[in-house]
Amino acid sequence: MVAPSAIPFGPDADTPREMNQADIAKVIDDFVSGAERAEKAGFDMIELHCGHGYLLSSFISKLSNQRTDAYGGDVAGRMKLPLEVFHAVRKVWPDHKPISARISAVDWVEGGNEIEDALEVARLFRKPGSIFSTCRPATSPMSAGPPCRAFSRRRSANGSGRKSAFPR
Repeated sequence: MVAPSAIPFGPDADTPREMNQADIAKVIDDFVSGAERAEKAGFDMIELHCGHGYLLSSFISKLSNQRTDAYGGDVAGRMKLPLEVFHAVRKVWPDHKPISARISAVDWVEGGNEIEDALEVARLFRKPGSIFSTCRPATSPMSAGPPCRAFSRRRSANGSGRKSAFPR
């Protein structure tokens, strides 16, 4: 079991091994292979799942990513792997087909990601061409806080009236 940092999810969980560069390269290759299979199967769009405590989400979260290398630190560092995945997938995914990104909004735990972090994550995904992002509350203890509704009230960047996490 691997993760951005060797931090267990909870008190009774196993401690994962911190990912090394070979692990990171394998993850990128696996996402590229998945995109190639999706294209071959005839999908019209794909979504990178960077939410709900899955691996890419764990890199984005301040709580689960305590790395001191280029893949940790500020939001730009924590976004390094998700953006590397996005760029690698974009190279094999047809330009006329969209890629979206699903992100967690707020960790609802002290010291975790806040709305400002989620806005920056959405901006960083928008720069390389993600058309839209869906946003949900992060995976955290149920008592940690209410579901985030701030993003669901923003209008899409293209003015279509569909809901989007992207700030205008």
